Amino acid sequence: MSDSVDRPDLDPGWYEYQLGGLLRYWDGHRWTDSTRPLPSSRSPKSRSRRTKWIAGAAVVSLAVVAASSFVALTQSREDDDRWSQFPKTLACAQDQGLDVPGDVVNTAATTVERVSLSHLGAQRLGVDIDFLDLVPPNPNLVTSPYSGEPVFAPGTLDYKIIVDTGIGSVMTVHTIDGWGATRADLLINRILDEPVPDQPSERILTSFSSSGQTVHLEYDLEGQPEFFGDGPFAPDLRVNAERVTAITPDSPEGKRVYYASQLCSGDMPAQSTDSGAVVPQTTRPQPSTVPVSTTVSTSGSCAVTELQALSAGLGQLPAEPITGRQWSTTPVASNFDSCADLSSILVTVEGATGSSPVQAMMFHRGEYLGTGTSAAYGFTDLDTGSSTEDTVVLTYKTGQTCNACNDGVVTPVRYQWDGQQVQMLDALPAQK
Repeated sequence: MSDSVDRPDLDPGWYEYQLGGLLRYWDGHRWTDSTRPLPSSRSPKSRSRRTKWIAGAAVVSLAVVAASSFVALTQSREDDDRWSQFPKTLACAQDQGLDVPGDVVNTAATTVERVSLSHLGAQRLGVDIDFLDLVPPNPNLVTSPYSGEPVFAPGTLDYKIIVDTGIGSVMTVHTIDGWGATRADLLINRILDEPVPDQPSERILTSFSSSGQTVHLEYDLEGQPEFFGDGPFAPDLRVNAERVTAITPDSPEGKRVYYASQLCSGDMPAQSTDSGAVVPQTTRPQPSTVPVSTTVSTSGSCAVTELQALSAGLGQLPAEPITGRQWSTTPVASNFDSCADLSSILVTVEGATGSSPVQAMMFHRGEYLGTGTSAAYGFTDLDTGSSTEDTVVLTYKTGQTCNACNDGVVTPVRYQWDGQQVQMLDALPAQK
């Protein structure tokens, strides 16, 4: 405040002087020469104390920021350690330590060659499963005539994929809503009425696709309780497969044959074939083929008639999906023998024409196994002269000059009972 300026608006009194650190007296008309120090609360010493307090607060704030940065850095380092072994290739072999009901067999359709794992960022895992044969088709669903519930159709290959850390496991399955994943270990705890921690509401499986011999899956494992350990994330992967062979009053969800479980691990030696197992086919069938299989029948009574076998098979065969028609009860061809290891009855759709689809129903000693292929083809016939007691020979005609023409190339395909299941010995011709 300048002493050269009159301040008639100020009442007489002590005011802070322009130079600071002093009070000067204003008599109501002018500044006098009387001065005094500022009160202690406004002294330079006090301001120094305040400055120290602000500096201290700044240090505390910096410490909080540093601590937060340290936590973030520690979390980042933990993530780096957790995912340090990715991308990673897992070798696969039969899981000798898994017990399943009945005998198990190896087939090319359920054998896994290798698994590749990849880190997709954050806590996201990519999985690529390479099968020895073409990827199994998505399971077909029908309504069980005995339970009224959706079940897998006879001939369907039901397979499950399990990612296991030794602490927790995620199981991927096919349901009526498509492919999905769940925490298998927590599901078991829930069944056993044991405590189960809360799970994130988001989906675990975020993507599923298949092409050729490879299945690709993507998982979001963020927030999954009791799943990751303290060290690097190095899970094992299992593929379990079963084929539905028949739906009966005693088995309203379908009888099952179990295939050898595949265990894939970073510590696993390369895939080898068990000398006592069925050797996978070296000739790959077309994507539409579904080799049928079943457990060995012990009835051996040879008392089942062709009419009884046909009725039992048609009761489990869903309508032809392309035409939507039911199957005719009059066979197109047959070499059914209730005492043979393998025989067949061929049926076509109701109201069929010469080019209508034909399906081959397979039987082992009178027991219905399923169909030779998942899809039905026109111009399919039975070569009874070449078929034997354990081998059915079907012929497929392709390359006709028109849809109803009877010319073209005839390709024989052998189906053989090997003592445990049916093997397709030849590849189907390429279909248009």
